[in-house]
Amino acid sequence: MGALREYIIPLRSLQSGTHQFNWSVGSEFLKHFEASIITDGHFNVKMQLDNRDDVSVISLHFTGSYGSTCDRCLADIEIPINKSFTIYVKNGTEESEDPELIFLHPEDHELNMAPIVYDYLILSLPLIQALDCENMENPPCNNDILDRIQHEEGLHSDNSVWESLKNLNTN
Repeated sequence: MGALREYIIPLRSLQSGTHQFNWSVGSEFLKHFEASIITDGHFNVKMQLDNRDDVSVISLHFTGSYGSTCDRCLADIEIPINKSFTIYVKNGTEESEDPELIFLHPEDHELNMAPIVYDYLILSLPLIQALDCENMENPPCNNDILDRIQHEEGLHSDNSVWESLKNLNTN
């Protein structure tokens, strides 16, 4: 992880107060993580670190986009990301069940943000890889596939298994 050295924060030697860090994350960063669900994208990561004696508060903000295949029409699309997260870092040797709380061992002087940035970047990804192409001027979507889906949904909506229950007498 020598290439990711810029993500190591000397937490113990930083003065109390607010510190800003900015990173550009792309394929060079992502290739350091095995079996990543995204391999290409362009993201800006802004980190604000409020370093205090008892706890450090890290605010991460991700903006950017990545290429994917649309789950609805199978077209190649660019999905935008705009997410924020807050993480707390405390001194101690405990293990935390809370993903937003990190304990930094008293003997450690640095915090490696690379795996944290990667994890929260992955959490920023939407579960459904699709765009709201109906409201776009020049959508990248495959209209033939979308028309087929709409036609199929129209056929199945009339033959709903719940349709026969509507005719039951509730008296």
